[in-house]
Amino acid sequence: MRSNILLKRDYEWGFFQVESVELGSESYMHGFLVKSKPKTKDEVIVKETHQIDTEERLNSVAAMSRFFLHIPSGLIAYRPIHQHINDSHFRQTFKMLFEDAHGNFFTSVDIQTVDERDELLSIIKSFTSITRVSITLHPTNPGFDPIYEAFDERLRHRGVETHQESYTAKNLEVGLNLSNDEDFISKITMANDGYGEARVKGKMEGKEVIVSTKDHPIGVAVPVAEDESPQVLKYLIETFGKIRRRIQQVKLIDNETITLGSLGNGESNVVNSEVEDASKIKDVNQR
Repeated sequence: MRSNILLKRDYEWGFFQVESVELGSESYMHGFLVKSKPKTKDEVIVKETHQIDTEERLNSVAAMSRFFLHIPSGLIAYRPIHQHINDSHFRQTFKMLFEDAHGNFFTSVDIQTVDERDELLSIIKSFTSITRVSITLHPTNPGFDPIYEAFDERLRHRGVETHQESYTAKNLEVGLNLSNDEDFISKITMANDGYGEARVKGKMEGKEVIVSTKDHPIGVAVPVAEDESPQVLKYLIETFGKIRRRIQQVKLIDNETITLGSLGNGESNVVNSEVEDASKIKDVNQR
């Protein structure tokens, strides 16, 4: 996967060290989204004169975000780099570079967050009132969960690319009546699974609160000492499998690995992979 270098606000972006990684019978694309500076000037010391001088450097790396793309399902894991490559930077820039690498020819990438399903629904249920809901969805790629199967089929039958809906409470004090609303729950679940976004506004303990499916990405802790791509992937493989089975309701029989679907329209879901110090892994595992 090669793309042109993208210039954004004095920084250049591109894919580097892209390679295919095989683990078991599964294929992954591994690489780095790199943010670099075409020219930089660094202060250096001149030992002979005890003076300070400047030295120009070319193509210095500001940050690089490792990613793994599971080719059959379109799931992608990546490492955000604080202050340099946050979630939004990664999703937007990856989309532009990926489409450019394919010549923008019948390829459209839309990276959505795969969220902790139960956590977000639990937060929404704790609202004392819900005043506004905004939901954007697209048909699943390639399977569906029984919770939203009927709605997903309707989108496909109608030839819908993107579905949007929003509603505001008539009485802001009382809020919307969404208690045990199966349609609402199914669409929030669909957005949670990476097929769109949902944003819910309401009150909790007297305060106005807004929650979004972007707020609760699934994270995986990987020891920072691990550098080789196959070793890093081993920490992610279990989460990849859980998300694939959750989204498509596929069961593994006799421990066989089942290949699921294809990239299709180029849409990718995302599991957010955080890399932490090895010293913190024990605390993570104990929680």
